[in-house]
Amino acid sequence: MKLSRETGCEARALIAGRLGLELRDDRQDDLERALERARRASRCGTPEDCLAWLRDLPADSPEWRRLASEITIGETYFFRDSGVFAALEGEVLPPLIAKRRSEGNPRLRIWSAGCATGEEPYSLAIVLDRLLPDRTGWAVTVLATDIDNAALQTARLGLYRDWSFRQTPEPIRARYFHRREDDRFELVPEIRRMVTFAPLNLAEEAYPDPVTNTSAMDLILCRNVLMYFTRETQLRCVARLQRALVDG
Repeated sequence: MKLSRETGCEARALIAGRLGLELRDDRQDDLERALERARRASRCGTPEDCLAWLRDLPADSPEWRRLASEITIGETYFFRDSGVFAALEGEVLPPLIAKRRSEGNPRLRIWSAGCATGEEPYSLAIVLDRLLPDRTGWAVTVLATDIDNAALQTARLGLYRDWSFRQTPEPIRARYFHRREDDRFELVPEIRRMVTFAPLNLAEEAYPDPVTNTSAMDLILCRNVLMYFTRETQLRCVARLQRALVDG
């Protein structure tokens, strides 16, 4: 589906207003593919009819969430950017854990914001399992949110193929995953139970809020997400994420 310049500008403005996502001119093909899928789903005759249909829908509707997943890239894998996880395991989390132990407050709250198919929050859960030999005595929350419900469904299954392990140390893969007959790898249940998945659009004002379990966080990972947002949405998002953190 080719869009006229006027319709393309209208579509970009509508998407920015509803989802906070910025689509530059060099992503015209992505925009056209996403709107074509939306047009087919809506059975609208023209791109203009499709935009009118979308305009009448709330931003939290399944159709808008599907459109958001079409124009963002859910690229992820376990322990992506190994330096980040080395810093978390070696420098960031140990002093926090030691402080909570000394205070008699065995509690940790971590949020993976924009978790896609779950590799990042499960990597966090594995790190915590390695750092907390007495984990059963701790109240640990690993919250994982994403706008894409299909990705969240995949994440909840905890089933992955080789492509998800391209930076995973072999001892971790052997300890925490079991190979199935279909050549997929199944995450062990005790790690799956550590992570709670929930839908959330970071461009909306649903956080921080106890209702969405997004307040009083010790650590938030929000990586490869803000780059899709308009500048105004980026600033609002960062301010909300900051308010979602505990002091310090």
